[in-house]
Amino acid sequence: MTDHEELSRDLGRYGVGQPATEKEIQNWNIDVAPTGEGLPPGHGTVKRGAQIYAGTCAQCHGPSGVEGPGPPLVGGR
Repeated sequence: MTDHEELSRDLGRYGVGQPATEKEIQNWNIDVAPTGEGLPPGHGTVKRGAQIYAGTCAQCHGPSGVEGPGPPLVGGR
């Protein structure tokens, strides 16, 4: 049984919530690989990306992506 099937069964058992649809999961899946795979369509620059990271991500992942309360973004397993 997959995790999703198990969650669906448990939600029905307890009468709360509903499992996320595949579309909802896709909307929250924001992983981007070092190759750029996973980036949304469009364009940008390194400078603009640094500005977005500083304003959106650094508060959880730290200025270099490895410190802070959030999980490290680089140097994984």
